Amino acid sequence: MEPDLSSAKAVAVLGTKILHVGNDQETLAFAGPDTHLVDLAGRTLLPGFVDPHTHPLDYDSADSLDETQQYMLAGGTTTIGDTAAAPDKLVRVLLALESTDLRIRTSLYLSYNSKCNGIQPEDWILEHPPILDPTAMFRIPGIKIFGDPAGPSTRCGWAPMSVLLPPEFAEERAAGPYGDILLSEEEMAQVIAKHQALGYQVVIHARGDITVDIALNAIQAALAGQPNTFRHRIEHNDYVRPDQLPRYGEVGALPTIRGRPAACGFNNSGGVHPFGEEVQPWFRVGMSLLDANPGLPVAWHSDVGSFGRRPIHDLYDLVTRKAISRADGSVCEPPDWLAAKVVSVEDALRMMTINPAYALFMDEMVGSLKAGKFADLVILSDNPLTVDPDSLIDLEVLMTMVGGHVEHCAQEALCPVSKDN
Repeated sequence: MEPDLSSAKAVAVLGTKILHVGNDQETLAFAGPDTHLVDLAGRTLLPGFVDPHTHPLDYDSADSLDETQQYMLAGGTTTIGDTAAAPDKLVRVLLALESTDLRIRTSLYLSYNSKCNGIQPEDWILEHPPILDPTAMFRIPGIKIFGDPAGPSTRCGWAPMSVLLPPEFAEERAAGPYGDILLSEEEMAQVIAKHQALGYQVVIHARGDITVDIALNAIQAALAGQPNTFRHRIEHNDYVRPDQLPRYGEVGALPTIRGRPAACGFNNSGGVHPFGEEVQPWFRVGMSLLDANPGLPVAWHSDVGSFGRRPIHDLYDLVTRKAISRADGSVCEPPDWLAAKVVSVEDALRMMTINPAYALFMDEMVGSLKAGKFADLVILSDNPLTVDPDSLIDLEVLMTMVGGHVEHCAQEALCPVSKDN
């Protein structure tokens, strides 16, 4: 994932960090009598997957925290951002950490409001100053603002759209005919400005195209002509109009987009989006964001709970736009308008490693294979750059390492013994 070294033959690890990346001869020069050598025998090593927006920390005990971490490690995830921690959730997390070690690098974002516009206790966030240290296992980089109420379990509204919602959809979600907003542009800009002055990064839940307008304008207003050094983010970006695409780069706002498949749902609706054909060009526009904003680190996110999808599933969806049916395991073919939005494997891998590391303010230490970075590594059963795209779903995670320590091992021959030196 480093631009000047797209692939290499060998990596040397010393303690918690990568010592060297290069060819066999120069890397073996670092070996000593106690060095553990691992031959991948044709498998592929990558930096660990970085998921900047997920929700695995909704647990009630330390045991469930450990179980959740093991599930994610088995899927190759080594760094996460858990977005939306209300006061009660933060208490549970801190309590669990008293008796359970973090094995995955975790950034927690504190909730300013809820999907139903419930504002958290005034200034509770300020009781928890930002923790931005990229070497820390537990961090609090910033806050989460819900710009709209959209969500699969939400019945208090829907994301504001530029098109009329189907009447039955609006009724089911208790939404207005064009959806609902939770904060005005002025209110959101004030919240961003207040918290960035205190060092917090801000991430904004924005599914509808109207919310995207509000978020982009609010970030621009809060920055007041300065570059986005706070790395304020817009999450989901499910519906983005063509005229909005270049504004991300102009404002410097970082978009994170879903890898979750939608092909099965559209197969059930005759291949047409339920909001109408007009919104089809707006839906899940990952490749369009990349094309319109060269150099902007567009990131993927899973947005799942404790035992949801794994990164390989989303890699498959981003690259093929196909999906595996949860009902019977069959492959759902995407309609033509969705199939046209595929992302290259190279772009998808960057969206799942170095780009989300940047979105979390952790790119100095994770997200790529580079000397001096943490040895957060995964071994895959084959090379995602060379297998048939339809076979991406069959890739297996054979080993996951975090900070030089093997945290998941599916084949013992590929798992080096962790050493203290």
